[in-house]
Amino acid sequence: MQSALGRELRALYDGVVSQPVPDRFVELLNALDEKAQDGEADEKK
Repeated sequence: MQSALGRELRALYDGVVSQPVPDRFVELLNALDEKAQDGEADEKK
């Protein structure tokens, strides 16, 4: 039973991982990266 559950979870995970990241998420991640880089530049001053 544990092996079957592991196979099913692996198959589900593989399906999710293979999906593309939605554009909105990419935009949000890019915005966060820019803020983080700006914060690092301000700390170096």
